[in-house]
Amino acid sequence: MKKLLSICTNWRNDVFMLLVCATMLLALCEADSFVTLVASKALAVATGYVAYRLYVYWDKKGLITEISDYFN
Repeated sequence: MKKLLSICTNWRNDVFMLLVCATMLLALCEADSFVTLVASKALAVATGYVAYRLYVYWDKKGLITEISDYFN
């Protein structure tokens, strides 16, 4: 329980989870027009890449050890 509470106190975890949720929302959405569909998928890839790069950067610096413990 203490590990779960420590995740909530680090703002980097909130930013990372927000980006992951936005990526999932954009990746799973449907659109009526082809242009909107392609734009939403492109935004999903872009936000996913940003989330990945932030995760790698913060993990190297040891700033998000709580999330790293869950992934490893």
